[in-house]
Amino acid sequence: MPLLSCPSTGTTAVSSSVLNKNSKLYGPMNALDVSNESTCWNSDGQADGDIDLSFVINFHRTVLIEELKIQFQGGFVSEECSLYTAAAAAAATTTTTTTTTTTTTSSAPAKSSETGSPLKWKEVDDADIEPENINSVQIFPLGHVDENDRVCNAIKLCFQSGTDFYGRVIIYKLEVWGEEQ
Repeated sequence: MPLLSCPSTGTTAVSSSVLNKNSKLYGPMNALDVSNESTCWNSDGQADGDIDLSFVINFHRTVLIEELKIQFQGGFVSEECSLYTAAAAAAATTTTTTTTTTTTTSSAPAKSSETGSPLKWKEVDDADIEPENINSVQIFPLGHVDENDRVCNAIKLCFQSGTDFYGRVIIYKLEVWGEEQ
């Protein structure tokens, strides 16, 4: 089963928040970088601790997702995580990304690369992504989920509740495994 989220395959990532807007040090592409274990995505926090963060991975091709592997920083974990997939006929794009290694954050909705219209996200209800507050890589198998919900061009992880007082989430590694379609 190949790694689908590797930046060398053209995969890109955007997030709704980056610590101090410093995408070079804390941007979402850092979580996809399997060659450097010290890089991470670090979201910005909120004074009230409430979070509503999203992390979008655009594969720029049709894939069948089988498994997610996520390594959080203990103490900065999202305890509530929802998985969404984009319709297979569409792919998310960012308006300011110029190469696969440049990252940005954008509050604008992701758009289809084919039509330019906003993506239609579908929640994957059976995903069962319930991270623990630990540093170790956590594996979330998706083989039990209907295949129609797993064939996509992009995924979005939404984080609603965090263990950090300010609602920050830190991910050192986010890998999506599956098959090319």
